[in-house]
Amino acid sequence: MGDSSPRRTAESKQKAVELYRKSGTTYVEVARGLGCDAGSLAGWVKKADAAALDLFERIEVVYNRTRIHSALGCLSPAEFERANWPAEDSRSKAA
Repeated sequence: MGDSSPRRTAESKQKAVELYRKSGTTYVEVARGLGCDAGSLAGWVKKADAAALDLFERIEVVYNRTRIHSALGCLSPAEFERANWPAEDSRSKAA
């Protein structure tokens, strides 16, 4: 039994996701125009959103917090903060 639906390339899926985001319409309408299943399009959008979130977290949470910055005295941002700002609970409290 053969596969009746054509296999989509990563590039065509990415273009479909971009078209959906720009269209402002439903998955069904965009999928109909592309000749694909609305559920597949929804899955591609969900995967693209997850990939974007993973990339953001990798850059902002891991990479930018741990790499050395010459402007910070060759410390990572996390090390610079620890060295220059006391911990939240050790600050004096206003009376």
